[in-house]
Amino acid sequence: MGIRGDPAKVRHTLSVDFRQLYSKLDPAERLVLQEEKVTWDIEPKPFSGYVIEGPHDRPYFNLFVETLAGADGFDKMVKASPECKATYRRVKQLAMKLGCPEGVWLDAGDVCILHQRNER
Repeated sequence: MGIRGDPAKVRHTLSVDFRQLYSKLDPAERLVLQEEKVTWDIEPKPFSGYVIEGPHDRPYFNLFVETLAGADGFDKMVKASPECKATYRRVKQLAMKLGCPEGVWLDAGDVCILHQRNER
């Protein structure tokens, strides 16, 4: 969920299979997250997009950590309808359950390369 060095090992980068995450969602949840844009009020520039993008066999999720320094927390940072915000929260919780529990720990100068495409 965030890729950066952390010598103190306070935070880690979440690694989760998007196809597995997508398959665990109810079709109504998928629809909400594919059809309503969310705005993340991230410094220095807000970002708007869909939580789920791409085809169902190769979905891509936009997941962010809303508790990073400079962010004012989930409710102030995430701009969307109440239904979309609630669904996004559930997806993030599910991603934490399905993801690699120990995460990926990065030190200064480390590089993490993730192959995010499944060419069949």
